[in-house]
This record gives sequence, C-alpha cells and structure tokens, in this order.
Amino acid sequence: MLNESHVEGVIASKWTYNEVQFVRVAVYPDAGRTTRRADPQGRETPDYVTLRCEGSHALAATSLRDGDRVRVSGILTSREYDIFLDAFARKAHGDEKAVAELRDLAGHLGRDVALPHVINEIIVERLIVVETAASRQAGRERRRDGRLFTERPAPAAPVEAATAATPVAAG
Repeated sequence: MLNESHVEGVIASKWTYNEVQFVRVAVYPDAGRTTRRADPQGRETPDYVTLRCEGSHALAATSLRDGDRVRVSGILTSREYDIFLDAFARKAHGDEKAVAELRDLAGHLGRDVALPHVINEIIVERLIVVETAASRQAGRERRRDGRLFTERPAPAAPVEAATAATPVAAG
C-alpha cells in the first residue's frame, strides 16, 4: 500500500515532547483547488498539519522558526491517547459559569474520566526550508520602501536532515 505525504506550508508553532520535535504547519491550498471558507480579508484559511520529527529530523527542526516556509515528505500515521477531564477543563472556554462548574467537577474526577482521542500526523522523512521568515520579511520591507529591484533575493539554501540512507560526512 502507498503511504506517502508531501506538504508545503508555514510553521505556526512547535514544541518538544520526549525528545521528539513536533511542528504545526499551516497549509494553504493551491489556487482553484478548493472552495473553502475565507477570512474577513477574503483569503482562504489554512488547514493545519502536525509534523513529527524524530532523530536527526528533530535536530534539524530545532533551528526552524515560526513563519518559515517548509516542504516536507514523510508517512502518515496516527496515534491514540486519552484527554483527561482535568486537562480538558484547564483549556475549556465559553460560558464563565459553566466553565467554573466544569473545573470544579474536574477537581474531583479529573484523572478518573477521559476521552479517547486520535491524532493524525506526518512522520518526517525529508525536510527542506523553502524560505525563512526573516528573508520573507526583508522582501516585504524592500517592497514597502517603494524601490524596484530587477533581481530577486536568493532563496534560502535548502536544509535537509540526514536520513539513514544519506551518509553525513564528519567534519
């Protein structure tokens, strides 16, 4: 069976859990490929994909910054975990009275009640930085100045994490 995923998007957030680096990427659709919802400015809203970076890919992901544009290849996987009532109640929002009652109940039953949850993520096998947030910002500032350039700034050099099939020279 084929299980291969290719995604390009902008880093929205990242976090580490048990030496694994997770990256949340905002993925915008190609023009004309969707009839999704739009934000108040008329732009299409993104979908969000979670990337799971392990080993050398986790090391490479530590240098990524919010706003960097990346291109990723990997395999789609899922994992199950429980969301305990106390964790849910801490993040809950809405009617203040209802949330207060929920948090009170969670204080008594917080670890006794859980909701099974499944998350899909891409296990990264190849990671390339297409454009850094800093270089994109510099381009915006040049355009804002009203100056015209005949040459485009050089794109950021691709940064790839080494894979088991790609030897890395010591050096």
